[in-house]
Amino acid sequence: MSLISRQALICGFALYAVIGLCLAVYWPGLSGPFLFDDFANLESLGDNNQINDFHSVVQFVVSGFSGPTGRPISLLSFLLNAVAWPSDPWPFKYTNLLIHALNGLLVFWVSLKLCRLNTRRFISHHAECLALASASLWLLHPLLVSTTLYVIQRMTMLAALFSLLGILVYLQGRERMQTKPSMGYAWMTVAVSIFTVLAVLSKENGAVLPLLLAVVEFTVLRQQSQLVKHPHTFWTMTFFGLPALAVTLYLSRYLTPSQANAFAARNYTLYERVLTEFRVLAHYLYDLLVPKLYSGSLFNDDFPVSASLFTPPTTALALVCLLALLAVAVKVRRSYPLVSLAILFFFVGHVLESTVAPLDLYYEHRNYLPSIFLFLPLAYVAEFRFKLTAFAILIVLLIFSGFTAAKAKLWSSEPELLLFWGAQHPDSPRAQRYAANVYFKLGQYDQALAILQSATDKHPKNFKLRLHRIVFSCFADKPDKDYFTDTLHLMEKNPVSYDSHIFDMLEQLTNLSGNGKCGGLSLDGIKSMAETLLVNPTVKNDINAKFTLIHLKGLIALQMNDKDAASNWFSQALQISNDPDTGLLETALLATHGFYAEALAHLTVAEKLLGTTPAVVKGVLSRHDYPMEIKRLRQQIQQDMERPSAPPGPLNTQQTRP
Repeated sequence: MSLISRQALICGFALYAVIGLCLAVYWPGLSGPFLFDDFANLESLGDNNQINDFHSVVQFVVSGFSGPTGRPISLLSFLLNAVAWPSDPWPFKYTNLLIHALNGLLVFWVSLKLCRLNTRRFISHHAECLALASASLWLLHPLLVSTTLYVIQRMTMLAALFSLLGILVYLQGRERMQTKPSMGYAWMTVAVSIFTVLAVLSKENGAVLPLLLAVVEFTVLRQQSQLVKHPHTFWTMTFFGLPALAVTLYLSRYLTPSQANAFAARNYTLYERVLTEFRVLAHYLYDLLVPKLYSGSLFNDDFPVSASLFTPPTTALALVCLLALLAVAVKVRRSYPLVSLAILFFFVGHVLESTVAPLDLYYEHRNYLPSIFLFLPLAYVAEFRFKLTAFAILIVLLIFSGFTAAKAKLWSSEPELLLFWGAQHPDSPRAQRYAANVYFKLGQYDQALAILQSATDKHPKNFKLRLHRIVFSCFADKPDKDYFTDTLHLMEKNPVSYDSHIFDMLEQLTNLSGNGKCGGLSLDGIKSMAETLLVNPTVKNDINAKFTLIHLKGLIALQMNDKDAASNWFSQALQISNDPDTGLLETALLATHGFYAEALAHLTVAEKLLGTTPAVVKGVLSRHDYPMEIKRLRQQIQQDMERPSAPPGPLNTQQTRP
């Protein structure tokens, strides 16, 4: 048996051992809960009781709202784990882990092909070992725990999966092009087009695949590569240049005055975001190269914003370091192309999520794909000190495994995880809110309120934090009318980042106050808060906010037993949403309170929307259910009208969300 084949055999067994180790260290984390965005994205599994036919499958797959595409491939993958809601998170996390393991195999395969194509004898001769080391370090890296065990980040993992497959198909095409150019171009075109579409339909950042392929082409494949025939300039301009132009135009729209509102609800301006992202990228690189035990979380709203190049001073330092890395990548692209590949691939992989788009500043999962080649430059170190490098990599892998196992175990317990993050991020309003939730569920109301009080003292203008405290005060039977008034005045002068959580809390306050469980807080006060939000500069132009707040005013009117006001507000909300589903929900709410005539009138308006709703795919599919549901609801209301009158029942919180 030759040295190379023996080496390949040993590395093959080692690869499967690493996969097994990966499954083992992650296994405790599979028993963890659903978290945060999991609920918003998966609860539609229960919209029609369960997904049990082609019609309901398509309805769920096209129901996505997380991005412009709806991410249908990712949603389809969730049906592998459940067809109803609520559901058990274990199979979802297990599937995520399998996808992560598969991506690790693909990282090995891609790295192996790149090493084998290298003209540097040491690298091509030890391709299996080098690819194994690089892929293993990536697969077991503790920074990727939050991506793998956070169910909804399957979207990120699937986008990476299709991107890796696209790179493999592209490399196959480049090899075919050496002997059969037409066949090679066909494979390469499929890689850029088909796999980019699949990646984008998993998550929108898959759109950078053509740019990533360009990085592979113009670093490794053009330098020290056995592939001597390169793609024609026309092909590269078409399949690399045009996508690059499209991404540039997409990002440039955030530089225009028309996008000012996109940053209005954030705690930073466009200028501050760009400056801050220098530090964010430097932070990512540091955590990838020097990981820490228990580092990172899903709460990153405490990441300090850079007000200028020297506020904080690390902003300028980060910029200098990043520019130096880019200079190194360009300088060594011929002599050390794997170094150039690792650096440029990382930066290009972040071009959509870590530049000018008004997204949250920092998230670990954004490194999932950009980091796949970060450890491949170790090949050059191994060339001079092979045994020492191999020993060092083995030690690092054991450390990575220990860190990953510890983080995965932490992810297995929701209370422990949230309390740990709360302690780790004392300046994060979101982390403190969720830590307070844990204590509240445990019945430790005073501790929950103390956490919210401390967080409010640090962030006095954070409306969501204040509203959370008001809700908990009512539940704990310790309402503070003066605090509510102060919060109302604060809303009049400061921007508010409105989202569904604010609506949920206002709805809870409405139900608590309406049922007399929040003494000192009147329904009129909650109505004033909704009206103040409607004229808040950062909220008034948000159509969804306007719809939900007017819907809330209808709920408040129901609690006041004011049928005319409730009917009026619901009619306005329906006019804004133009959605028959909203009409059916509000009809049911009116009927629940005994306002049968108003309910029937509202149902008629909702029924008319069926003929005016745009014939988008989701609408066409939904309409098959509407006639039967409208008929059933109308009959039920008419039957209730004929029964002896009974006092209206209280609102069910779970049924009132629009």
